[in-house]
Amino acid sequence: MSDISCWIDGSCGTFCAGIGYEIRGTVEKTGYRIINEDITSMESELYALLEAVRIASQESELDDSSTTSITVYTDCRPLKRKVTASYDERDDWNQYRESAQWLLDKFDSYEVVHCSRTHTKEAHDLARLGLKEARSSREHKS
Repeated sequence: MSDISCWIDGSCGTFCAGIGYEIRGTVEKTGYRIINEDITSMESELYALLEAVRIASQESELDDSSTTSITVYTDCRPLKRKVTASYDERDDWNQYRESAQWLLDKFDSYEVVHCSRTHTKEAHDLARLGLKEARSSREHKS
């Protein structure tokens, strides 16, 4: 079985955000992305999860001959609950949950784990870098 681990984080500002991820295992990648939208901190955490899992699924060789599991580490306990909750718990998150589940289901098994920020430090730093760039690009457009 091949294992992939992802550490994720989101960082929000006014009308912009940054997301960061660190992926290790059969896929080795770190990165960040800026988001020029007015989103909540919870949405930025979700976007980080979606980006990391999307990249991991695209870059890993998911075929019938090998099994792959993914573990996503987040310092945001509510994100874990919302992504893994049953449908009747939070109707306003059904679309987000379905998007996350669709990506996670590309793997043979998955787990979303809450951990302390010290474990997501690289993803946190990358998210902050993305937020800084997003703010800078907004200032230059003004």
